[in-house]
Amino acid sequence: MRKRAIITTEDKLIKVFIPSERDPEKKIPTFLSNKDLIEFLKEKNIGHVSLCSFYPELISLKIPLPFTGKNVRNKKIIEGFLKSELSKRYSSDTKIAYYHEVIEKNERAWIRLYVISEKDLELINSLILQKTEIEGNYPLFILIRSYLEAVQKIDNSCQIFCLFAEKFRYLFIFDGSEMIFQRSYESGEKSISDEDVININMTLSYAIQNLRVNPEKIVFIGAKESDITDISIPMEFLPFEIKSINEALKIFEKQLRGKELLTGEYKSFKKSKKALSYASFFILLLTFLFAFNTATVILDISKKSQEINILKSHSSYDKEKFLSLKKAIDEFKMNSLPLLQLYNEKNSTPEIKAIINTVAEASNINYLQINSIEIENAKPQKIKISGNIKGKNFSENQMIYNNFVDRLEGKGLRVSLSKWELAKGEYSIETINEK
Repeated sequence: MRKRAIITTEDKLIKVFIPSERDPEKKIPTFLSNKDLIEFLKEKNIGHVSLCSFYPELISLKIPLPFTGKNVRNKKIIEGFLKSELSKRYSSDTKIAYYHEVIEKNERAWIRLYVISEKDLELINSLILQKTEIEGNYPLFILIRSYLEAVQKIDNSCQIFCLFAEKFRYLFIFDGSEMIFQRSYESGEKSISDEDVININMTLSYAIQNLRVNPEKIVFIGAKESDITDISIPMEFLPFEIKSINEALKIFEKQLRGKELLTGEYKSFKKSKKALSYASFFILLLTFLFAFNTATVILDISKKSQEINILKSHSSYDKEKFLSLKKAIDEFKMNSLPLLQLYNEKNSTPEIKAIINTVAEASNINYLQINSIEIENAKPQKIKISGNIKGKNFSENQMIYNNFVDRLEGKGLRVSLSKWELAKGEYSIETINEK
């Protein structure tokens, strides 16, 4: 079974934590360069990872909503509005990952949108190409916010938070729960230095002049308390009792679910994979229940037949009672016949799980998505597959479609009928199982 790891990054340094087999709570960190990460994961048989990074080019946007009330809580309306706004800002060729939150305040509503670009996705894309499953990708500010909420340091005011890490300082401006600005700089000092004061005052000036907000205080996280007179707003010192960001990611894992920054294509892939997994389990469950019910029917018929034989052998059996019981048995057999026939047909068809796995293997192609699989219980067996393809252009869609058809036929599923709509990117394929 493939293991799970937690990965955090600090500049060009990657820190990997793998749960110890003897002690799941004990994490042994490994420091790697970007180029050594893939080989390390292969060597350690890592198949699932969660990531947390400070993305320098992360953009925080406020998008006003033209409506309030029930529509704000309607996910489909919000998602449709958000896709429309993203299409205005980014071309279809631009690869981005984003996470959004809906904010309601004083009878107004807006979306706070956090976006990372293709450059920030390089590490994730390299992991996906190696078939490593990304369980979550979280910007550092979301993790820090979860920690601050846990210690009740987030309120409706505007505050600056400064995290002291091993080699870097991370500055975040929060307006309530919304992160509106972030920056980082390198510093080898363990305590607050003159360089920190300069950077904090610069950030404070930027907040007032450019962001039009007035931070009420600055909270230092993980810094030693110090008497500083050169910062014009109140200060607070918060001990960061968690040993590392990796440990914090493990602690707040449940609170972070649903806040991942992943591309739309990868989210669709994960949904399809999860749906196939559920389908396989459901089919196995139905098979078990079917076999159990069939066995029960056969057992009941056997018991009633035994009762008839006992009555027959008895010298003074009641003929009228016997005829009544025999009639009940005949009716029982007649009603159970369809179930028994269905059971025999089930045993004569190929394993459904194997067919689903075959289609899943053939569909392991970028930008190709399966929406439904229908298996017709006939001889020869027919499988109907439908879905869509979201390539960069028509030519790429056509190449992906042809590749999928070739893969299906290479696995013994002869394509008997296919429908392909270039404009919509939708396809429908009927195959015959020749195995």
